Amino acid sequence: MKEPRKIGRWARWGWLATTVALGVAVLATAWTSYRGVEEAAITLHRGQATGFRLSLRSLQRGATEPPSQEDLEEILASQMDAGLRYLALVGADGEIMVEAGEPEEGETVLLSEDPRGQETLQRLPTRIRMAYGVPRIEGTPRQRADSGRFHSPPDLILEFEPLLAETLSFQATRTLTSSAVVAVVLVLAGLFFWSLSVRGEEARRQLEHQRRLGILGEMSAVLAHEIRNPLASLKGHAQLLAEKLPAESREGQKAERVVKEAARLESLTGNLLDFAGAGPLQPADTDVQELIQEAVEAVGSAGFQLSLEDAPKSWRLDATRIRQALINVFRNAVEASPGGRPVEVDVSARRHGLVIEVHDFGAGIDGGMEEEIFEPFVTSRTTGTGLGLAVARRIVRMHGGTIVGANHPGGGAVFTFTLPGN
Repeated sequence: MKEPRKIGRWARWGWLATTVALGVAVLATAWTSYRGVEEAAITLHRGQATGFRLSLRSLQRGATEPPSQEDLEEILASQMDAGLRYLALVGADGEIMVEAGEPEEGETVLLSEDPRGQETLQRLPTRIRMAYGVPRIEGTPRQRADSGRFHSPPDLILEFEPLLAETLSFQATRTLTSSAVVAVVLVLAGLFFWSLSVRGEEARRQLEHQRRLGILGEMSAVLAHEIRNPLASLKGHAQLLAEKLPAESREGQKAERVVKEAARLESLTGNLLDFAGAGPLQPADTDVQELIQEAVEAVGSAGFQLSLEDAPKSWRLDATRIRQALINVFRNAVEASPGGRPVEVDVSARRHGLVIEVHDFGAGIDGGMEEEIFEPFVTSRTTGTGLGLAVARRIVRMHGGTIVGANHPGGGAVFTFTLPGN
């Protein structure tokens, strides 16, 4: 059976992939429709031109002579709302016989042409030109077109605005734009819900972690309280026995060993009680430099190089608990650094809070252990309980701050305290 975290991860990626696929499908469908409209535009142009041509034929029906200037202007006026802008009849000699309206100048693009050259469809900057029985004309229809043969009755040139195609193209463009917006919204929604899922899983993980730490703290407190009194009695009697026995004798050495082991257990119970401590903070304005000096002296001032020039004079915090956190980190740094190499401590007030950096010159942090070293009972040393950093992080988090560990570019490790502003 798969772990819940793996199942949740697959579910998130499946949701995101499905949303992206839906967005792409919507966009692809709209694009296909848009391309289809472009292809259908030529048919619409031909249909619109055919309507204008039929209007002209209805005028010619039963007539023995070609339409006059007035006839063309009348047709142009009646079809103006439908988009017609220019009419011209071309004679057998290639010259324009009669016309109405003004032809559009500009670059022409061939849209379609039948194999016999009897119908030529061209795109102008703002119009469509349809020529019936007239070879392709570059430029305006008033230029002589002597590259082909003309027929009787006179050949016809139409120029019109593609209102039908423009309307359909506008609707297709609007649909494509709307589909693009929908696709983007779908993808953004997928990313948003994916992010929410990640945050929710992280929150659940943190909650479970805090629950386990709470249970561990309660158990540690009970054990520490139960062990402390018998241990104090054991240590006291062992010290009395060691004082009475000769130090050089085997019995005296054994008694001294019992005293040392009792002291070590006493230190462990103290760490357990510090880790389990959940009493309320007692913040007060504290002299930061004095606090650092006290923590350094508790560990051994000879092993530190302090940089306190940028340290604030005062900061609001629980001095007793922060001092304990600093002592834990300072002690680890001294133990990690080689002899004669002092631990560097830099204190400064920055925009996001009070920052204390502790740089040792040891072997650094093993890859991937940057978070695990703050877990209870995790330590790389043969001695120690692995509670020092766990206690330090608990205290800092109670202040609303953070403590992180990383390898320093100059060698060793650096632990950075960040305590929020006053």
